[in-house]
Amino acid sequence: MSHLRMIRQRTARAPHPAASQPDATKHWFTTDVALVLVSASTWGFAFSTFYLLPRFLAQELGAGPADIGLVVGLLGVSTVIFTLATAGWMERHSRRRAMTVGAIAMSLAAFGFMGVRSLGPLIEVLRVVQGISYALVVTAFGTLIAELVPHERLSQALGVGGSSMLVMNAIAPAVGEPLAAAVGWRVVFLVAGLMALAAAALTTRIREPIRQVHPGGRGGLLAVLRQPLAHQYALILVLTGAGFGTVFAFQAPHALALGRSRAGGFFVAYAAAAILVRVGFGHLPDRLGRHRVAVAAVLVYAAVVLAMADLRPSALEVYGAIFGLAHGVFYPAINALAIGAARPSERARITAIFTGSFSLGLWLGPTVLGNIAERDGYPTVFVLAAAGILVAAVLLVRSPELRAAGLPPGRTRAPDVDAEVGATTFG
Repeated sequence: MSHLRMIRQRTARAPHPAASQPDATKHWFTTDVALVLVSASTWGFAFSTFYLLPRFLAQELGAGPADIGLVVGLLGVSTVIFTLATAGWMERHSRRRAMTVGAIAMSLAAFGFMGVRSLGPLIEVLRVVQGISYALVVTAFGTLIAELVPHERLSQALGVGGSSMLVMNAIAPAVGEPLAAAVGWRVVFLVAGLMALAAAALTTRIREPIRQVHPGGRGGLLAVLRQPLAHQYALILVLTGAGFGTVFAFQAPHALALGRSRAGGFFVAYAAAAILVRVGFGHLPDRLGRHRVAVAAVLVYAAVVLAMADLRPSALEVYGAIFGLAHGVFYPAINALAIGAARPSERARITAIFTGSFSLGLWLGPTVLGNIAERDGYPTVFVLAAAGILVAAVLLVRSPELRAAGLPPGRTRAPDVDAEVGATTFG
């Protein structure tokens, strides 16, 4: 059987979409799913507080674009390294415990920022700790959701799950920015640390599903990456992650340089739009086809990043809203695209590839483009970031493996699927 045919068969669950709909929609939002979401969103408040880090660096420490890019990008590179180091471990050990350790790491880093007075080794170490936290929490979170929710609702569940953290992209900066102005940044970092500790306590109440050991789970992360679907998926995520990291690192300094007094409205608009599209229309990738929806979303993604090269400060919230709509659709659709095609024994490694690849982009975008912004200005970096996202769109369109994985349920059903795929289909 060809690799492409196996992908098509793994992604088709039932003889007809309508036949599986009742079972697929029943009781997927369980108590355990709710606990995962609440724990993740509480951690997400602490993490999202540091979207204000470029402002802290620029206004409190006098950092320029290159320094901001380096510090912001450290999160991405440390996430990549730690994700690669622990991908195999995550297959065999408790995902819940990984979330607990990750939340504790975030609290230690946030408390550490209370002592930052200048650029230097301390801030770099703290960003590495935050990268470790991100790798643990996001990889464990995505894997737990995939194990707790039916395959037919995976895009929607990942979208709702992502929204539980995404809502904090709006709340944390909206709380942190005026709080910093009123009482200083140390209090902002203290609140973030306490929220991360609360998340760690909540994770201890999650009941993790019992997992079967699958013989196909050997070979490590590189064995999965050798598959065409996995390495194409990784490259697309690196390019889109670079665009995302560029926007989040440089939109605030760019807007402030153009006359804005505050840039927090971008995060509020971004998060509100992304949450709206995920909660209200989160079923569309599963119904219309994850590949088709991901392609449309990534094209909008590129367009809004390109438009930010000619940023109008008064319209910052409009840019944020359109960016949120695009990201809110693309992120869960592309995530479910590969997770839905993976064997159960490869779920944690596919999720690790997702986390690590996007984080690699988060590092490359601000780090490489920060030096260009120092020399040529912010508009140039948004043009370059948009070009990278367009390359990702071309790769997504041309990949037969990703197209096959992203077809709507029932489109590729073969009569002998269960006999041939057996335990490799999702439960």
